[in-house]
Amino acid sequence: MNSALPQSAADARAVGAAVLIALALRLMQAALRWDELALAYVAYAQPWLDRAAAGEWAAALGTFTGLHPPLHSFILGALNALWGAPAAWILWSVVASTGAVWLLGRAEGAGAAWVLALDPLQLQYAAEVNNYPTLCLLAAAAWAARARAMLGGGGVWLGVVGGLGGFCHLLGGVWAGLLALSVLGRDRRAAVTALGLMAIIDAAVVVRAAQLAGGEGTFGQAGLAFEPIVEGLGVKLGPVLWLWALALVFLARRPGLGAVGVGYSLIVLGWMAVGVAAPHQQPYWLLTSLAVAGLWGSAPRPLLVGALRGVGGAAQAAHRGHIGPLDPSWLGSGGRSGALGLTAWGRAVAARAGAGAG
Repeated sequence: MNSALPQSAADARAVGAAVLIALALRLMQAALRWDELALAYVAYAQPWLDRAAAGEWAAALGTFTGLHPPLHSFILGALNALWGAPAAWILWSVVASTGAVWLLGRAEGAGAAWVLALDPLQLQYAAEVNNYPTLCLLAAAAWAARARAMLGGGGVWLGVVGGLGGFCHLLGGVWAGLLALSVLGRDRRAAVTALGLMAIIDAAVVVRAAQLAGGEGTFGQAGLAFEPIVEGLGVKLGPVLWLWALALVFLARRPGLGAVGVGYSLIVLGWMAVGVAAPHQQPYWLLTSLAVAGLWGSAPRPLLVGALRGVGGAAQAAHRGHIGPLDPSWLGSGGRSGALGLTAWGRAVAARAGAGAG
Protein backbone atom coordinates (compact mmCIF):
# COMPACT_ATOMS: atom_id res chain seq x y z
CA MET A 1 0.00 0.00 0.00
CA ASN A 2 1.20 3.47 -0.88
CA SER A 3 0.86 5.74 2.14
CA ALA A 4 -0.45 8.47 -0.16
CA LEU A 5 -3.68 6.51 -0.69
CA PRO A 6 -6.59 6.37 1.78
CA GLN A 7 -7.03 3.13 3.67
CA SER A 8 -9.95 0.99 2.58
CA ALA A 9 -12.36 -0.55 5.08
CA ALA A 10 -11.06 -4.02 4.24
CA ASP A 11 -7.47 -2.96 4.80
CA ALA A 12 -8.40 -1.28 8.08
CA ARG A 13 -9.97 -4.54 9.25
CA ALA A 14 -6.85 -6.45 8.22
CA VAL A 15 -4.69 -3.99 10.17
CA GLY A 16 -6.97 -4.44 13.17
CA ALA A 17 -6.61 -8.21 12.95
CA ALA A 18 -2.82 -7.86 12.78
CA VAL A 19 -2.86 -5.64 15.87
CA LEU A 20 -4.92 -8.20 17.81
CA ILE A 21 -2.54 -11.00 16.85
CA ALA A 22 0.42 -8.78 17.73
CA LEU A 23 -1.07 -8.08 21.15
CA ALA A 24 -1.71 -11.77 21.85
CA LEU A 25 1.83 -12.75 20.86
CA ARG A 26 3.35 -9.97 22.95
CA LEU A 27 1.28 -10.88 25.98
CA MET A 28 2.59 -14.43 25.71
CA GLN A 29 6.10 -13.02 25.50
CA ALA A 30 5.39 -10.97 28.62
CA ALA A 31 4.54 -14.14 30.52
CA LEU A 32 7.88 -15.62 29.48
CA ARG A 33 9.69 -12.47 30.61
CA TRP A 34 8.25 -12.60 34.13
CA ASP A 35 11.40 -13.35 36.09
CA GLU A 36 13.74 -11.54 38.45
CA LEU A 37 16.48 -11.05 35.86
CA ALA A 38 14.14 -9.36 33.38
CA LEU A 39 12.52 -7.18 36.02
CA ALA A 40 15.95 -6.12 37.31
CA TYR A 41 16.31 -3.89 34.23
CA VAL A 42 14.26 -1.30 36.07
CA ALA A 43 17.18 -0.74 38.46
CA TYR A 44 19.02 1.09 35.69
CA ALA A 45 16.54 3.94 36.05
CA GLN A 46 17.23 4.46 39.76
CA PRO A 47 19.66 7.42 39.36
CA TRP A 48 17.08 9.30 37.33
CA LEU A 49 14.28 8.39 39.75
CA ASP A 50 16.37 9.64 42.68
CA ARG A 51 17.00 13.02 41.01
CA ALA A 52 13.35 13.37 40.02
CA ALA A 53 12.22 12.55 43.56
CA ALA A 54 14.55 15.26 44.87
CA GLY A 55 13.10 17.78 42.42
CA GLU A 56 16.41 18.08 40.53
CA TRP A 57 14.77 18.19 37.11
CA ALA A 58 17.62 19.95 35.31
CA ALA A 59 20.01 17.21 36.41
CA ALA A 60 17.43 14.54 35.56
CA LEU A 61 17.27 15.75 31.94
CA GLY A 62 20.95 14.90 31.55
CA THR A 63 20.87 11.63 33.46
CA PHE A 64 21.54 8.82 31.00
CA THR A 65 21.26 5.09 31.63
CA GLY A 66 24.59 4.13 30.14
CA LEU A 67 24.30 5.71 26.70
CA HIS A 68 20.49 5.86 26.83
CA PRO A 69 18.64 9.19 27.29
CA PRO A 70 16.13 9.55 30.12
CA LEU A 71 12.70 9.24 28.45
CA HIS A 72 12.22 5.60 29.45
CA SER A 73 13.24 6.42 33.01
CA PHE A 74 10.58 9.14 33.02
CA ILE A 75 7.99 6.62 31.80
CA LEU A 76 8.96 4.18 34.55
CA GLY A 77 8.64 6.95 37.11
CA ALA A 78 5.17 7.81 35.83
CA LEU A 79 4.13 4.15 35.88
CA ASN A 80 5.37 3.79 39.44
CA ALA A 81 3.32 6.81 40.44
CA LEU A 82 0.19 5.48 38.75
CA TRP A 83 0.51 1.79 39.60
CA GLY A 84 3.60 0.71 41.50
CA ALA A 85 3.59 -2.89 40.34
CA PRO A 86 6.13 -4.74 38.17
CA ALA A 87 3.33 -5.76 35.82
CA ALA A 88 3.02 -2.12 34.75
CA TRP A 89 6.62 -2.08 33.49
CA ILE A 90 6.17 -5.12 31.28
CA LEU A 91 2.65 -4.23 30.11
CA TRP A 92 3.88 -0.81 28.98
CA SER A 93 6.41 -2.55 26.75
CA VAL A 94 3.66 -4.80 25.36
CA VAL A 95 1.43 -1.80 24.63
CA ALA A 96 4.28 0.15 23.03
CA SER A 97 5.34 -2.72 20.77
CA THR A 98 1.73 -3.38 19.74
CA GLY A 99 1.19 0.32 19.12
CA ALA A 100 4.07 0.27 16.66
CA VAL A 101 2.21 -2.37 14.63
CA TRP A 102 -0.93 -0.21 14.56
CA LEU A 103 0.90 2.97 13.58
CA LEU A 104 2.87 1.31 10.80
CA GLY A 105 -0.28 -0.41 9.56
CA ARG A 106 -2.12 2.92 9.47
CA ALA A 107 0.68 4.41 7.39
CA GLU A 108 1.58 1.50 5.10
CA GLY A 109 -1.32 -0.93 5.17
CA ALA A 110 -2.08 -4.43 6.37
CA GLY A 111 0.95 -6.05 4.77
CA ALA A 112 3.34 -3.93 6.81
CA ALA A 113 1.29 -4.50 9.96
CA TRP A 114 1.34 -8.27 9.59
CA VAL A 115 5.07 -8.44 8.86
CA LEU A 116 5.84 -6.34 11.93
CA ALA A 117 3.33 -8.20 14.12
CA LEU A 118 4.94 -11.55 13.35
CA ASP A 119 8.57 -10.40 13.25
CA PRO A 120 10.58 -12.63 15.64
CA LEU A 121 13.09 -9.88 16.43
CA GLN A 122 10.31 -7.55 17.49
CA LEU A 123 8.75 -10.29 19.60
CA GLN A 124 12.09 -11.04 21.26
CA TYR A 125 12.26 -7.54 22.75
CA ALA A 126 8.54 -6.70 22.90
CA ALA A 127 8.17 -7.28 26.64
CA GLU A 128 11.58 -6.29 27.96
CA VAL A 129 11.72 -3.67 30.72
CA ASN A 130 13.91 -1.29 28.76
CA ASN A 131 13.56 1.49 26.22
CA TYR A 132 13.47 -0.58 23.02
CA PRO A 133 9.68 -1.18 22.81
CA THR A 134 9.15 2.56 23.38
CA LEU A 135 11.78 3.28 20.72
CA CYS A 136 9.86 1.11 18.23
CA LEU A 137 6.61 2.90 19.07
CA LEU A 138 8.16 6.34 18.49
CA ALA A 139 9.97 5.15 15.35
CA ALA A 140 6.68 3.91 13.88
CA ALA A 141 5.02 7.20 14.87
CA ALA A 142 7.80 9.09 13.09
CA TRP A 143 7.31 6.90 9.99
CA ALA A 144 3.58 7.73 10.00
CA ALA A 145 4.35 11.41 10.60
CA ARG A 146 6.70 11.37 7.63
CA ALA A 147 3.85 10.03 5.46
CA ARG A 148 1.68 12.90 6.70
CA ALA A 149 4.40 15.45 5.92
CA MET A 150 4.76 14.06 2.40
CA LEU A 151 1.06 14.74 1.87
CA GLY A 152 1.39 18.39 2.89
CA GLY A 153 0.61 17.91 6.58
CA GLY A 154 3.66 19.86 7.72
CA GLY A 155 6.61 18.79 9.82
CA VAL A 156 5.44 19.58 13.36
CA TRP A 157 4.25 16.08 14.24
CA LEU A 158 7.39 14.54 12.76
CA GLY A 159 9.53 16.97 14.75
CA VAL A 160 7.75 16.23 18.03
CA VAL A 161 7.72 12.44 17.83
CA GLY A 162 11.20 12.46 16.32
CA GLY A 163 12.47 14.56 19.20
CA LEU A 164 10.89 12.17 21.68
CA GLY A 165 12.56 9.31 19.80
CA GLY A 166 15.92 10.97 20.34
CA PHE A 167 15.06 11.42 24.02
CA CYS A 168 14.38 7.69 24.20
CA HIS A 169 17.49 6.41 22.40
CA LEU A 170 20.27 8.09 20.43
CA LEU A 171 19.42 5.88 17.46
CA GLY A 172 15.85 7.12 17.67
CA GLY A 173 17.16 10.60 16.90
CA VAL A 174 19.20 9.23 14.00
CA TRP A 175 16.13 7.45 12.62
CA ALA A 176 13.88 10.49 12.89
CA GLY A 177 16.53 12.75 11.38
CA LEU A 178 16.83 10.48 8.35
CA LEU A 179 13.04 10.46 7.94
CA ALA A 180 12.99 14.26 8.05
CA LEU A 181 15.79 14.50 5.50
CA SER A 182 13.81 12.20 3.17
CA VAL A 183 11.05 14.83 3.10
CA LEU A 184 13.37 17.58 1.79
CA GLY A 185 12.69 16.81 -1.85
CA ARG A 186 8.91 17.03 -1.40
CA ASP A 187 8.43 19.75 1.24
CA ARG A 188 11.53 21.64 2.33
CA ARG A 189 9.64 23.71 4.88
CA ALA A 190 8.21 20.63 6.59
CA ALA A 191 11.64 18.99 6.71
CA VAL A 192 13.30 22.08 8.20
CA THR A 193 10.47 22.46 10.74
CA ALA A 194 10.85 18.83 11.81
CA LEU A 195 14.62 19.03 12.12
CA GLY A 196 14.39 22.29 14.05
CA LEU A 197 11.92 20.86 16.57
CA MET A 198 14.09 17.77 17.01
CA ALA A 199 17.11 19.96 17.72
CA ILE A 200 15.18 21.92 20.36
CA ILE A 201 13.69 18.87 22.08
CA ASP A 202 16.96 16.95 22.05
CA ALA A 203 19.28 19.83 23.00
CA ALA A 204 19.99 18.37 26.45
CA VAL A 205 20.52 14.92 24.92
CA VAL A 206 23.04 16.27 22.42
CA VAL A 207 24.97 18.09 25.15
CA ARG A 208 25.09 15.03 27.37
CA ALA A 209 26.01 12.74 24.48
CA ALA A 210 28.92 15.04 23.61
CA GLN A 211 30.11 14.82 27.22
CA LEU A 212 29.86 11.03 27.19
CA ALA A 213 31.80 10.87 23.93
CA GLY A 214 34.91 11.73 25.92
CA GLY A 215 34.38 8.93 28.41
CA GLU A 216 36.68 5.93 28.53
CA GLY A 217 33.92 3.34 28.20
CA THR A 218 32.01 4.95 25.34
CA PHE A 219 34.14 3.35 22.62
CA GLY A 220 34.90 0.16 24.51
CA GLN A 221 33.06 -2.41 22.39
CA ALA A 222 34.84 -5.02 20.31
CA GLY A 223 34.47 -3.30 16.94
CA LEU A 224 32.77 -4.32 13.72
CA ALA A 225 32.55 -8.06 13.08
CA PHE A 226 30.02 -9.51 10.66
CA GLU A 227 30.02 -13.09 11.95
CA PRO A 228 28.26 -12.32 15.28
CA ILE A 229 25.84 -9.99 13.49
CA VAL A 230 24.78 -12.62 10.95
CA GLU A 231 24.79 -15.42 13.50
CA GLY A 232 22.75 -13.44 16.03
CA LEU A 233 20.17 -12.27 13.51
CA GLY A 234 20.01 -15.73 11.99
CA VAL A 235 19.19 -17.28 15.36
CA LYS A 236 16.55 -14.70 16.26
CA LEU A 237 14.98 -14.23 12.82
CA GLY A 238 15.41 -17.66 11.26
CA PRO A 239 13.88 -17.83 7.76
CA VAL A 240 12.30 -14.40 8.29
CA LEU A 241 15.74 -13.03 7.43
CA TRP A 242 14.78 -13.85 3.85
CA LEU A 243 12.06 -11.21 4.08
CA TRP A 244 14.80 -8.67 4.75
CA ALA A 245 16.59 -9.69 1.58
CA LEU A 246 13.39 -9.74 -0.49
CA ALA A 247 12.48 -6.27 0.80
CA LEU A 248 15.33 -4.92 -1.34
CA VAL A 249 13.01 -5.54 -4.32
CA PHE A 250 10.81 -2.67 -3.13
CA LEU A 251 13.59 -0.09 -2.79
CA ALA A 252 12.82 1.12 -6.31
CA ARG A 253 9.16 1.61 -5.36
CA ARG A 254 9.94 3.56 -2.20
CA PRO A 255 13.43 5.04 -2.69
CA GLY A 256 13.07 7.63 0.06
CA LEU A 257 12.01 5.17 2.73
CA GLY A 258 14.44 2.60 1.43
CA ALA A 259 17.24 5.12 1.86
CA VAL A 260 16.14 5.65 5.47
CA GLY A 261 16.34 1.92 6.23
CA VAL A 262 19.65 1.43 4.46
CA GLY A 263 21.14 4.64 5.86
CA TYR A 264 20.11 3.76 9.40
CA SER A 265 21.63 0.28 9.08
CA LEU A 266 24.90 1.71 7.78
CA ILE A 267 25.05 4.11 10.73
CA VAL A 268 24.57 1.19 13.13
CA LEU A 269 27.47 -0.59 11.43
CA GLY A 270 29.50 2.61 11.76
CA TRP A 271 28.80 2.75 15.49
CA MET A 272 29.98 -0.82 15.75
CA ALA A 273 33.11 0.01 13.80
CA VAL A 274 34.10 2.76 16.26
CA GLY A 275 33.24 0.62 19.28
CA VAL A 276 30.08 2.41 20.46
CA ALA A 277 27.76 -0.52 19.68
CA ALA A 278 28.40 -4.23 20.19
CA PRO A 279 28.06 -6.48 17.11
CA HIS A 280 26.63 -9.37 19.14
CA GLN A 281 23.63 -7.33 20.33
CA GLN A 282 20.54 -7.29 18.12
CA PRO A 283 18.27 -4.53 19.54
CA TYR A 284 19.99 -2.02 17.26
CA TRP A 285 18.36 -3.78 14.31
CA LEU A 286 14.78 -3.37 15.56
CA LEU A 287 14.33 -0.24 13.46
CA THR A 288 15.79 -2.01 10.43
CA SER A 289 13.08 -4.64 10.85
CA LEU A 290 10.50 -1.84 11.07
CA ALA A 291 11.81 -0.42 7.79
CA VAL A 292 11.61 -3.88 6.21
CA ALA A 293 8.00 -4.21 7.33
CA GLY A 294 7.21 -0.76 5.96
CA LEU A 295 8.70 -1.65 2.58
CA TRP A 296 6.65 -4.85 2.50
CA GLY A 297 3.60 -2.61 2.71
CA SER A 298 4.37 -1.79 -0.93
CA ALA A 299 4.19 -5.44 -1.97
CA PRO A 300 1.30 -6.77 -4.07
CA ARG A 301 -0.92 -8.87 -1.80
CA PRO A 302 -0.32 -12.26 -3.51
CA LEU A 303 3.44 -11.70 -3.32
CA LEU A 304 3.24 -10.83 0.38
CA VAL A 305 1.02 -13.81 1.20
CA GLY A 306 3.26 -16.13 -0.81
CA ALA A 307 6.39 -14.87 0.93
CA LEU A 308 4.85 -15.21 4.39
CA ARG A 309 3.58 -18.70 3.64
CA GLY A 310 6.97 -19.67 2.27
CA VAL A 311 8.79 -18.37 5.32
CA GLY A 312 6.26 -20.09 7.56
CA GLY A 313 6.83 -23.36 5.78
CA ALA A 314 10.57 -22.91 6.09
CA ALA A 315 10.23 -22.24 9.80
CA GLN A 316 8.27 -25.45 10.25
CA ALA A 317 10.88 -27.41 8.32
CA ALA A 318 13.69 -25.83 10.34
CA HIS A 319 11.85 -26.64 13.57
CA ARG A 320 11.65 -30.28 12.50
CA GLY A 321 15.40 -30.21 11.85
CA HIS A 322 15.08 -30.62 8.09
CA ILE A 323 16.97 -27.44 7.22
CA GLY A 324 18.82 -24.64 8.93
CA PRO A 325 17.13 -21.25 9.24
CA LEU A 326 19.27 -19.69 6.53
CA ASP A 327 19.46 -22.71 4.21
CA PRO A 328 18.56 -21.60 0.65
CA SER A 329 16.79 -24.93 0.14
CA TRP A 330 13.85 -23.52 2.11
CA LEU A 331 12.04 -22.92 -1.19
CA GLY A 332 11.94 -26.65 -1.77
CA SER A 333 11.68 -27.92 1.77
CA GLY A 334 9.27 -25.52 3.38
CA GLY A 335 8.22 -22.90 0.89
CA ARG A 336 6.23 -24.69 -1.81
CA SER A 337 3.14 -22.73 -0.83
CA GLY A 338 5.23 -19.58 -1.04
CA ALA A 339 6.33 -20.48 -4.55
CA LEU A 340 2.67 -20.96 -5.50
CA GLY A 341 1.92 -17.48 -4.14
CA LEU A 342 4.75 -15.99 -6.19
CA THR A 343 3.47 -17.79 -9.27
CA ALA A 344 -0.03 -16.42 -8.70
CA TRP A 345 1.39 -12.93 -8.43
CA GLY A 346 3.32 -13.37 -11.67
CA ARG A 347 0.19 -14.54 -13.46
CA ALA A 348 -1.76 -11.55 -12.15
CA VAL A 349 0.92 -9.17 -13.40
CA ALA A 350 0.98 -10.87 -16.79
CA ALA A 351 -2.82 -10.71 -17.02
CA ARG A 352 -2.85 -6.98 -16.27
CA ALA A 353 -0.09 -6.42 -18.84
CA GLY A 354 -2.06 -8.38 -21.43
CA ALA A 355 -5.21 -6.42 -20.69
CA GLY A 356 -3.28 -3.16 -21.05
CA ALA A 357 -1.83 -4.25 -24.37
CA GLY A 358 -5.28 -5.14 -25.64
